[in-house]
Amino acid sequence: MKDEDKTKEQLLNELQEMRRRLSEVEISQDECRRSEEKYRTIADFTYDWEWWKDPQGYYKYVSPSCERITGYRPEDFIADPDLIIKIAHPDDRSTISKHFNKSLLYDADIYHLDYRIISRSGELRWISHYCQPIKNKDGVYLGRRGSNRDITERKQIEHMLKDSEDSYKKLVNAITAYTYSVEIVNGSPVTTHHSPGCISITGYAPEDYISDLNLWYRMIYPDDRTHVQSTINDVMSGKEIQPIAHRIIRRDGEIIWVRNTIVPFYDMNGRLLKYDGMIEDITKRKLIEVHIKELNNELAMKITQLTEINRALDLFNRSVSHDLQAPLMIIGGFSKRLLKVYGDRLDIDAIDMINVIEMNAQKMERLIKDLLAFSRSARQEIKAVRIDMTNLIGTVIDELNPMLQGRTVKFDIKTLPPAYGDQGLIKQVIMNLLSNAIKFTGTREISIIEVGCKVENIENIYYVKDNGIGFDSQHLQDLFTPFTRLPEAREFDGTGIGLSIIERIINRHGGRVWAEGKVNEGATFYFSLPNKV
Repeated sequence: MKDEDKTKEQLLNELQEMRRRLSEVEISQDECRRSEEKYRTIADFTYDWEWWKDPQGYYKYVSPSCERITGYRPEDFIADPDLIIKIAHPDDRSTISKHFNKSLLYDADIYHLDYRIISRSGELRWISHYCQPIKNKDGVYLGRRGSNRDITERKQIEHMLKDSEDSYKKLVNAITAYTYSVEIVNGSPVTTHHSPGCISITGYAPEDYISDLNLWYRMIYPDDRTHVQSTINDVMSGKEIQPIAHRIIRRDGEIIWVRNTIVPFYDMNGRLLKYDGMIEDITKRKLIEVHIKELNNELAMKITQLTEINRALDLFNRSVSHDLQAPLMIIGGFSKRLLKVYGDRLDIDAIDMINVIEMNAQKMERLIKDLLAFSRSARQEIKAVRIDMTNLIGTVIDELNPMLQGRTVKFDIKTLPPAYGDQGLIKQVIMNLLSNAIKFTGTREISIIEVGCKVENIENIYYVKDNGIGFDSQHLQDLFTPFTRLPEAREFDGTGIGLSIIERIINRHGGRVWAEGKVNEGATFYFSLPNKV
């Protein structure tokens, strides 16, 4: 019986203990409810977006501020616990997902994460997220409480500051100069200060110059020390000075060029108190100057050589003009006289040979005249005037009238605006183009020659078009080469210099020359001239 009474007593004690614990749980839950109500009361009026999750990760509470930040209502998040991941920036979703999975662990500590979301309106916003575990006094895990703050403006400012810092770094790295200051007492330097920029230019730090007043002088390239010292003496004596360029030897032994600008400061009695200066690395500039000087020297040498060549050409031209033309005239003259006086005594073969001599003498004379014209086209002074191109074309056609005898040639002269150039030289261009057009349409029953112009920007583009033999476009690069005759033109009389003269004249006027053509379909030659002076 005693054992039975003992068992009843134990059961009674256990029941009382259970009632006590239940009471504590009820008190704890009541405290939790009061704490939650107090939290909600505060959170409902906070600027930040507050929330509370249960141990399973479902939202028990979301503060109204979430709608101001995200555009979504508290009930949207309560209904869909994964909504925050869905509205996160695609690049941040993986990180956020890992964080929330970790936060479900009861032993996870306070956690912080900055991430981006895309609000309901499509706006990108930055969120600073904090969360911590919630436990009762017995350590029972009740969930997690967190706070989300909109830090978009702060992030924008940080981005602007970073851009500004990057720009400043780029600017500093781009600066190839630094400043220095030297204090003078009784005509001698006593202290010197160099800005930090001296490191990148000289290799020495500011403190190196402070500890060694003679360091700067030793850095000066030996051949330049006299020049620099002379400038310092002028500063000491109060003379006006200009920036000087000299070489220095860097700490690593490299020799560089610098531009040294000195600004002196004097007292009322004219004594030098100090001088400030700026050292600028001009090595690249000096190398460019040296290169330009070398190119100028080379150019001057080329000009001298060309001058000598032109002088020799002038002498050659005089020789051609006087020494070759006279013999040709004699050959041609005596050939004609020989036929006139002794023609009735000569057989047909002899007469044919004399005719060949005379014909080749004439051909040689034309070649000499073309050579002289080609030479003059490069040396003749250009006197630019306003040229009435319509009148000029008419004048040239009149002068070419002998070539038209026995031919049917139709000229189609379009409206031609005036050009600016040397009247005589441009006339030579028109003469050569029209004579070529007449010559190379000689095999046509009716020759059609069109002259027109297109105005483009500041130039007029004139053209001469014909229905002659044309040319193969694969020979286009040889068209304006002196003495070159295309296969299609070899059966026609000529020296192959006319187009070269045209190109030289037009190039000297600042224009261009080109051509288009097809075999047996004619050709068009273009040249451009300025339409105003």
